Amino acid sequence: MSNPIIVYVSTVSSNLEVLSCFDNSPLMKAVMVLVLQIKKQQQKLEMILSSKKVPVDYIDVASSEEAKAEMREKAKDPKALPPQFVHRNHGYLGDYKAFEEALESESLFEFLKYTP
Repeated sequence: MSNPIIVYVSTVSSNLEVLSCFDNSPLMKAVMVLVLQIKKQQQKLEMILSSKKVPVDYIDVASSEEAKAEMREKAKDPKALPPQFVHRNHGYLGDYKAFEEALESESLFEFLKYTP
């Protein structure tokens, strides 16, 4: 059976060696900063969800244009970037910022619409 929580992630963010082979232009530097930010966010959310034993299915948008389109459709944002959170029964939950806000306000389970 599938887990109730889906988190859209990107494995490209964990492959910085590939990106570092490209030129050293300001644009590439900005891309690298964004990629590092996404990687850190994904590491943090994986650690937290694992420690709280929240059952999660991770969907990699880097390996599937269909998954990326699905993520953006659910987020109702054609430019949405991972990570994005969805509940199979309750729909779109929010982005990483919403996840962080739920952590800070100690309302993570409410945000995820999950009962441990």
